[in-house]
Amino acid sequence: MAATPLQEHDQNKAEQAMEQTGDYLSDAAITTKVKSTILASDALNVLQINVETNDGVVQLSGFVADEEDIDTAERIVRGIDGVKDVENDIEVKQDASA
Repeated sequence: MAATPLQEHDQNKAEQAMEQTGDYLSDAAITTKVKSTILASDALNVLQINVETNDGVVQLSGFVADEEDIDTAERIVRGIDGVKDVENDIEVKQDASA
């Protein structure tokens, strides 16, 4: 029995919703992996880094101790499966006594 146009429309909507949910879960998984990898890294002196992921694009923001940590954080994140690109908005925290 052939599907009616209404059934086909409903199935297409359901498939689109599943794809969107899959993207959301993938972004959440990427964010979790990025955060845990950054925290576990001995190569980074992390003061505060925030992570958001949208369609596989990871946005980093926050503060680190020096310029080298900015580059290290981005390099680490680019090596994580599922990351399509990195927007690195991390800044060096200025010493309050300076």
